[in-house]
Amino acid sequence: MNKAIATLLVYCVFIGSLFSQIGGITASKINSVNHAPIDVGLAEFEPSYSFSKSRKQWDQNGNLSPLYSTIDSIVIDASFNLRMAYALTDELEFGCNLGEGYSNWSAKYALYTKNNLGIGLMLGANFPFGFAEIDTRNRTVDQIGTYGMGMIASYEVNDKSSIDFNAQIQNYFQDNEDLPSNDIFVSLDYGHYVKDLFLLASFLYQTSDFNNFQQNKLTFSPGISFEMKPEYLIVANANFDLTGKQTEKTHGFAVAFTITL
Repeated sequence: MNKAIATLLVYCVFIGSLFSQIGGITASKINSVNHAPIDVGLAEFEPSYSFSKSRKQWDQNGNLSPLYSTIDSIVIDASFNLRMAYALTDELEFGCNLGEGYSNWSAKYALYTKNNLGIGLMLGANFPFGFAEIDTRNRTVDQIGTYGMGMIASYEVNDKSSIDFNAQIQNYFQDNEDLPSNDIFVSLDYGHYVKDLFLLASFLYQTSDFNNFQQNKLTFSPGISFEMKPEYLIVANANFDLTGKQTEKTHGFAVAFTITL
């Protein structure tokens, strides 16, 4: 592996772990959360599994090339998450997402709900999770937490279709020359009921500004929600990176088991 590819892989690894959107709060689709909390007094618990693999990377001009010089090498990322959420009022909800190596703590607030349109705010923070020896004056990139905030817009097209839109900005608790100045996430999710199935489609754009370059990626995620009972559903989706710069091209899948208590 040449030095340029090795350097890019280092960036990809820590951006993959820190490129975590505000998580924990409830969502009705894939990448975008909806503006309204769950009903007061209810709690939501969701274990999930995700898997992705990569053989190629985009350069600064958006051109694809192999990650490795040999065709039998591949990058694989598999993870297991636990998400929990609880609504304190009709407008305010808190959530937590525990992943492998990080924890996310978040909240959302419904600002406006009228007719078919809803507007909300969300905020959250990511912290390292697990055992680590840390030099507090010289933390490595995977030991630096993040904080972010964003806007939520939800629209009910009709009794079978709905759209959720999120725009988030994320920053870091400490500066590091290997970290971006900020991360931006923009997602748009659409869902449509066909009998008891909820068909889903999601687009996620993410970008990071470094000192000498910009990293970005656009991902498409088709999926389906199997709503077995009012208190239990399964969401399965695929993920396909469509275009990007200075990052790896990945594809994979995710499965989430949502339980309302």
